[in-house]
Formats: sequence, C-alpha cells, structure tokens
Amino acid sequence: MKEFINEPAKKIEVVFQGDVVIAGAGPFGFPAAIAAARNGMETLLVEHYSVVGGVATVGLCNSWMGSVPQVDGGIYRELKTRQISAGACVDGYYCKFDVERTVIIMNEMLKEAGVKLLLYTTAVDAVIDGSEVRGIIVESKAGRQAILGKVIIDATGDGDIAVRAGASWSGKNALDREPNTLMFRIGGVDTDKLMTLTPKWGLRRGTLHSFQANPYPTALSVPKEMIMKARESGELKAETESIVIHIQDRTVVKTGMVTINSAHLDGDACSNNDLTSMEILGRKQNWSIAEFLKNNFPGFENSFLAYTAGTMGIRESRRIVGDYTLTKDDVLSGKRFEDTISNNKFPMQGHGPGIKFTNIEVPKAYNIPYRTLLPKGLENILVGGRDISIDHEALMSARTMPSCFSLGQAAGTAAAIGVKNKVPPRGVDIKILQRALFEQGAALNIFNI
Repeated sequence: MKEFINEPAKKIEVVFQGDVVIAGAGPFGFPAAIAAARNGMETLLVEHYSVVGGVATVGLCNSWMGSVPQVDGGIYRELKTRQISAGACVDGYYCKFDVERTVIIMNEMLKEAGVKLLLYTTAVDAVIDGSEVRGIIVESKAGRQAILGKVIIDATGDGDIAVRAGASWSGKNALDREPNTLMFRIGGVDTDKLMTLTPKWGLRRGTLHSFQANPYPTALSVPKEMIMKARESGELKAETESIVIHIQDRTVVKTGMVTINSAHLDGDACSNNDLTSMEILGRKQNWSIAEFLKNNFPGFENSFLAYTAGTMGIRESRRIVGDYTLTKDDVLSGKRFEDTISNNKFPMQGHGPGIKFTNIEVPKAYNIPYRTLLPKGLENILVGGRDISIDHEALMSARTMPSCFSLGQAAGTAAAIGVKNKVPPRGVDIKILQRALFEQGAALNIFNI
C-alpha cells in the first residue's frame, strides 16, 4: 500500500509575466522561442540543462538526421547556414556538426531575437484555471517560482506540462515505445586509417542531388555479422546489432574524435527508476563497445572513451492526444491536410523491441497538421517535438530533429498570431499562420524532391 503526505500550501512568487512561455530549449523549443520573439512577443525560454539544444547538444546526437528538402527551411536552415559559415557543419542528408560551436551560435540567435533565457531551471507543473493553462511552475536553485504567459508551449519532449494540466496521452505500453540510446564519444582515433574501411562500411549520407555534396561518408557502420559474432563469443557485452561511427574529422576540424550511436536501452523515459537503470547499463555497454573497437579495427589502436552524453537520446515517451492524431497510414499515403504546418519524407525507422531495427521507406512527402500540436481539452497551450499527437509507427518518421524544428517554428508563430489577435491557439486562422511561415522561409511547398 502506497503512503502519502500532504504538502503544505504556500505562496509562490511570480517571477515573469509575458506573452509566450516555452518549457524546453531543444529542437522544438529553440525555434519556437525565436519565432515568437521575432513576431514581437515578450518570450521566456526555460531549460533544465546548462545549455540549449537538448538531445542535439547535451545528448551528443550531433547529426541533423534526415535533413530532407521538406524540412530544410526557416529557422532550421538559418541555424545550419550559420553552422556551415562557422566551419561547424557540412550540409547533407545527415549533417554532422560541432556541438560546442553550435551551442554558441544558438545562444547568439536567441539573444538577437530578444528571447529571455533561463538555464538550470526545470518546469515541474502547470498553472491552470479550468481548462486554460496560464503558466508553469519551475524549480531551480532559486527555489519554486511561477512563470505566467498568454500562451504556453510545452517543449519538454515528454509532454510534462500538458500532462500536469490534465492532457491524455498514449505510449504507456512498453511495446508501444522505441528504446533509447546513450551516445558517447571516442578520442585518439586515427581517422585517416579508419577511412580505409570506407568501401565496405561507408554510409554516404551527404550526396542527395539537391544538397551540397559531401565528398566523404559521414558515418561508418560496423557489419552486423561482426557484431553478432563478438556478442556470441562474449567479447562484446552490449545489447546491439548496430554500431554507427559518426566521423567528426571529416566535417569540421581534425580532432581524432568520433561519436558512437549503438546500444538500445529499453525503459520508460518518464520513470526516474528506469532512467537510472538505463544510464548505468548504458555506460557499462558503451565501455564494452569502445574496447571492442579498440581491439579490432584500424584507427582505434590508441583510442579511449572520451566522454558520455549528459542525457540519453529518448526516441519515444508520452504522445499527447490532440485534436488530430497523425497515423502510419497518413505517412505512407503522403496525406495532405488543409491545416498543414510542416512536411516530411524521412523513412519510418523503427528501433526495437530489443536490438531489432527496421527501415520502411516513405514513398512521398506527407503533411503534419497544426491540430497535432493542440492537446484535447486544454486551451492556451501548444505541445510539440516527439510528443505531438501521433501514433507509434508514424513517429518513427516524424521524430527527427529537423522535423521538430519546423514544428517548433510553426508553434512559436502560431502563439504570436494568437496573442496579437486575442484568440487562443485553437482559434488561430490557419491561412494566416501558413502565410507567415511562407514569409519566414519555411519549406511548406516542397513535396516532390
């Protein structure tokens, strides 16, 4: 039987009142904040970690995976252009980038837009009045504080604020969630020697005809049969059938560093018990992978495990139930919606259960409708990122970071339009929103590339 205590009621200081408040500065929250601020909104962006960027930076997922033409516009394209100009990125289908330089660029963009940023601040609850979300409660070293806004954007990735406000969600079944991965970086790699493996292992992910061609493979993939043999012999103690080596030296500067995307970690990303278990197991498995590479492959002879990501890459957790739920059939049929705010054409890549990996090509571009950002039964709130209203299979395609960027820009713009016209997000005129996104350079009209 569970035991409970009563938490005493107390007054909470309101430390900010503005137009738009965003909880989470990852690939959805970052563009949402910039879009809102550029549209004249007094905007506050709250971030749990010490830097902006979310999984792209803290999570060491330093590859704009699936930079297809259908998402390659707007604020995402602007950030990528700045990265390229700074020597911090090479364009392509999978765009590898330098994390440290990228964080500085993102900070500059937020400052230029006039966004107020609060780091080391965790959004823990919603301020609600009936069905209206009026703000968020945050915790930090400064204590418990309230932040109020005319529109709240939940960019936590897990729908934390929407759920605290009463939103329904799916993804409770363990088989209805993708596993997670703890990225890590290996130093001391002779990448020139490593590149001799290119003919067999190269993933040439930067040569799509519509992009600046990347003359080098951006990643190497260890053959599955070698991995399985090492697991069977006990040399490799990691639950994986895939080891992808992201080559930093071929994209920015010669560092001797590579980033590894490998082992799957099954568990509930909204359970601190599960997160703890996955973190411990992930670090143990990463060490085994690093030793396996060092003992078996050219270029890794003097390598070492340099550091592990500050947070796991979460592929799927809660999926908020919104006014419309995007489905697998919508994705595979290339469905069009009158209220589209983003397009995508990335394959449906399924990770798990266990070590299983699947890849289903998406034959043509599909729309993501605005209604997927609107939690049923709640007002004055938009939700986005991997936790939009979507089914498990459709999320395999739509969860990529470039896709989150385009949805975030749409959410921030919609919030601004709503505030200006004194209507809640659900009342925003979709034609006005779409026109604004076109004017901002969003790739809304690209379908057939």
